[in-house]
Parts: sequence; C-alpha cells; structure tokens
Amino acid sequence: MSIFAAFILALLISLLFAPGYRKGSYAPLFLLFFILFMAGIASHYWIMPFGPVWLGVAWGPPGFIMLIFALLFIAPSPYERAVLKPGSGAVIHSHSAPVSIFFWILLVVLMIVIMLGVFIKQAS
Repeated sequence: MSIFAAFILALLISLLFAPGYRKGSYAPLFLLFFILFMAGIASHYWIMPFGPVWLGVAWGPPGFIMLIFALLFIAPSPYERAVLKPGSGAVIHSHSAPVSIFFWILLVVLMIVIMLGVFIKQAS
C-alpha cells in the first residue's frame, strides 16, 4: 500500500509544479515524478510513521520527504548554461540543467535505500 501512497503523492506534487514548467520536453517532469516516487517509497521504510492514517497508510513521511525533494529540484539554477545548437553552431542560453551524474547517484542511492528497507523489514 505504500507504493500506492507514493505514486499518488508523487503524481500530485509533480502536477502541482507542472503549470510553471517552460515549453519544451516533458522529460524533466517525468524525472521529477520518478525521483519523488522513489523517495516516497524509501520514506516508508526509514521514517517512523506520523500524520494522518488513511487507507492504512501514514501519509506524513512520504509527503514531507517528497516536498523537500521537490523544493530542492524545482529551485532555479544559479547560473546560465550556453549550449551549442547542433548543426548551426548557434549558441543557445539554457537555464535548465541537464541530467547530470548527481541525478544518477541520487537514483542509485534511493534504489539501495529501498532495497535495504525491503530486506531489513523482511528479515525482522
């Protein structure tokens, strides 16, 4: 049931930030949803349940963690990147940061945290 809660909250928070998104690819919104979803699942294994319980799920931990992750990811980049447009040689100034090594490290860490939470919970 925690997967259901994580999915619903990640979807709501992602859609909350979607109207402010600039035109272009929706890939960053999907990445935000995926990171929020994984963080929500991990929070169920590692944080003591608090807040309202509805449908047998404490909605406090995933909501709190997802809000923190969303605010960190939605914060604007402090610098402007110059990107070369393929084929034309023109320079395009972009404010959106590409998927970097930090994203992949975060993704791997969240997967490890979820797997450890599942295995530790099953062992006890």
